[in-house]
Amino acid sequence: MIALDKNFKKNHLMLPETIKGKKITLNRLCKNHFEQYHAMFSPKIKTIIKSLVSHNLENTASFLTDKLAEIVSGKISIYCILDNKQDKLIGAIELRKPSNPNGQLGAWINENYWGGGRYQEVLDLLLKNYFRAKHTEVFKILVGVNNTRSIKAHEKYGFTVVGQVNLDCGKFYKMIKRREDVLDKMEYDKLVRDKIPEIIKKSGFNVKTYICNDQEYFKRLKKKLQEETEEFLDEESVEELADILEVLYALAKYKNISRDQLEAVRAKKEKERGTFDKRIVLTNVVKKKAESTPPQ
Repeated sequence: MIALDKNFKKNHLMLPETIKGKKITLNRLCKNHFEQYHAMFSPKIKTIIKSLVSHNLENTASFLTDKLAEIVSGKISIYCILDNKQDKLIGAIELRKPSNPNGQLGAWINENYWGGGRYQEVLDLLLKNYFRAKHTEVFKILVGVNNTRSIKAHEKYGFTVVGQVNLDCGKFYKMIKRREDVLDKMEYDKLVRDKIPEIIKKSGFNVKTYICNDQEYFKRLKKKLQEETEEFLDEESVEELADILEVLYALAKYKNISRDQLEAVRAKKEKERGTFDKRIVLTNVVKKKAESTPPQ
């Protein structure tokens, strides 16, 4: 059994281990899938997705073992695609962080199972569960400019081309799918910025809101800080840093701390204890005779 680190639960975005649809079922990758994965991972599929894995079971198992390590480390999630009628593995789909330069999705289905609406259901099941679990508005993918079948499949589901990027392995279209285009009714249960309800209304949606009391407000602000911090860790963007700062200001205001007071305390701590600019990593502390433990 593989030991799961603290990133595992966060990495899986609270998605279920099994997601069942009418035509297909998504099962999270495990070692029991290795042989079926190898059997369906055909030379034609490898050519299309430009895979470097040679066609023997040992190399496929080694490749998937490395993938399991990436799952455990929190870099990706992988679901095997099972055909419900034949009860067999026919493909796989990889879910990545929003900051991944290769896009958030990688998928393949064995050529003998193309058509029939299977991949459309794969996208629908995965994205509905993703948007319900993750408070983000856009899902981003990259599709090779010459991969006509994949482009058409994603356009059929409603992905839109918004640009083009050049990677070492070739040219790709950047395509996106928005939350409101996936979920007819979007359940949030989260604290939002003051202007968000009106912005949503102008987009053609009805909204339901309420004003929380002081106790709930403080609780939700703390939860919001955790959410925004996790989003920055995923995307590492200046926008996410600004969101964290806005929540910090709201928390300070709730505690009757002005921005000037907050800055004064920050400046005082900088003067007394420094910043993090020197990138010092503390590894251990050995107690000296007649000396107290260091301040935290």
